[in-house]
Amino acid sequence: MSTNYFSREEVAKHNNSESIWIIIKSYVYDVTDYLNEHPGGAELIKECAGKDATSDFNNFGHSSDASNLMKLYKIGKIKVGIAYFIFYVVYNLQFTLSFLP
Repeated sequence: MSTNYFSREEVAKHNNSESIWIIIKSYVYDVTDYLNEHPGGAELIKECAGKDATSDFNNFGHSSDASNLMKLYKIGKIKVGIAYFIFYVVYNLQFTLSFLP
């Protein structure tokens, strides 16, 4: 199975109740059918519609069950430009280094 790649602009178009896509950790999810199932309510997902929801997802402290459930809604990966790639690498390096003694 080949991976579908989407630009951030493509994801941003899916920002209403008819079609809600979000980005979490560079993966794209179509969560439209999950709106009414979300334990925190549909509004929380709607606030992230068409956007990168990584920090929201991580900050809420979702369980491993929630992470596994997301696999059902994964539709592809985000296309990453060089500027974003550099930012992502530096950000993650800083995060990793913060745990070193």
